[in-house]
Formats: sequence, structure tokens, C-alpha cells
Amino acid sequence: MNLLDLRIPLRRRRLDEIFDLAVIVLKSNHWRYGRILFPFTLSCIAINYGVTKLVKEDVLANGMIVLLLLFESSVLQMIFNALNGRIVFELKPRFRDVLADTKQTAPVYIGRMAILNTLYYTLLFPFIIPPVRALFTHFFMGEVIILERLRGAPLGLRAAALARGQGDRIVGFFVFSCLMFLAGLVSTVYGLSSMRELMGGWAEKNIPSPGFAPTGVVFQLVFFPSIAYFCLVRFLLYLDTRIAGEGWDIELLLARGIQETQQEPEARYERRSA
Repeated sequence: MNLLDLRIPLRRRRLDEIFDLAVIVLKSNHWRYGRILFPFTLSCIAINYGVTKLVKEDVLANGMIVLLLLFESSVLQMIFNALNGRIVFELKPRFRDVLADTKQTAPVYIGRMAILNTLYYTLLFPFIIPPVRALFTHFFMGEVIILERLRGAPLGLRAAALARGQGDRIVGFFVFSCLMFLAGLVSTVYGLSSMRELMGGWAEKNIPSPGFAPTGVVFQLVFFPSIAYFCLVRFLLYLDTRIAGEGWDIELLLARGIQETQQEPEARYERRSA
């Protein structure tokens, strides 16, 4: 991590400012996110489509697709968390470095986030309280795994400590995220339905009507890009939480000043030599 390449000013931000900052970061690095998002989305849609064709019963198919989407979104967030860290602290983050970061933490991340959390939220969902509690205590677990490289008992304790006292902001994150996702899904479905009607009778006979079910392609085309955005928002919220609770911005600025001081004599020497 080169602190001289720090690309995002570290300071306290309101939740709405964090959502706005995530849009700016995505727009500035759209091709970096796109090269991960597009092939991953197409691959997952193909896999999920195959599952829906094998399972004929709608209720069972929707349940299986929800499980798959939870697992697939966890894997996608693992890659995006590594990319988010590189984008904040590097001028030109390289794709191979992102893959190297995910390779180092993949066993822990997939075990804790993709498998255990998926089962936790689905198998314990009828009991309501355990999944809701996990939404809070596990909120920053992905960032802790990728960026702090913790595992075992310290991992759970660290994630819970970061989430402590952040209940209102975590609730705000989920509320805003759900509303934005639903707005995007409704707009997409009704927009495609209107286009289908404008194309006339042939389209109404040959093109299936877009729906809201998780088994539908439209749902998944909205779902995976949303994951990229919300994962970045949560990452920025993680940074903000560390700044507020640990003075992380002051620590990094001090380390950056030391780094700049150490590099100044070297730069003067190089200019004289030239």
C-alpha cells in the first residue's frame, strides 16, 4: 500500500454522501468493474437458467435460484472488495493483483461468507432473530477478511466490534439499498414491457413478458450490477467507520507524511544526479 497514491480523501461522511461517492468511484473506474461484472453476470445467468430448466416446479426453482444468487453474490463481493481496496490506495490497480488478493483470502471468504452465511440466512430465516442479528454483526465481515486478513475467532470479534454502535447507519444502508434495487427492478421491468408492446403482436407472441421473479433474466440483470454498487458503498462505510472509531485517517495521514519525508531526500539526490 503506497499512501502517496491515496485516491479518495479520507474524512467523515454522512450516509448519503457515501452513496454519492460510490457513484463517482464507479464512474471513474467503470471499465475495471465492468471487466469483472460482465463475464461473471453472464456466467451466473447461464448457470441459473440451466437450473430453472431442470427444476420444473416454480416454487422450488425460485428457492434454489435465491440460494444460488446469495452464493454467487458473495463470490462477486469477494472480488469487488479486493478491487475496492486497490482502487482507494493505488493510482493504477492491476487486475492480476486483485486476483492475487482474492486467491489469498478465498478459502476463508467462501467458507464464512458464501457458504455459511447463505445457509445461515436461509435455514434460520423462519426464526427471524438470528438472521437479523447476523446482518448487523457480520456486516463488515467481508471487508475484514479481505483487507485485514483475519480468520477464526478474531474475525468474528473484529467484525462485531466494527458494527457496534453503527446500527442506525446499517439500517439506513439496507433501507436505501432495498429501495434503490426495487426502483431499478420496477423501472427495468416496466420499461422492457413497454418496448415489447410497442414492437407489436409478433413481440407479444415470441418474446416472454419480463417479470419480477428471481428466476427471470431481468431480475438477475438488475441484481448483479446492484451488488457492485452496494458492495462499494459498504466498503466506503467500512472506511468511514474506522475513521470515526479508530482515527484511521489521522494514522494514515501521519504515515503518509513520514513516507513523503523519507522520499524527499531521495528525490533531491536523483535531481542532482541527473
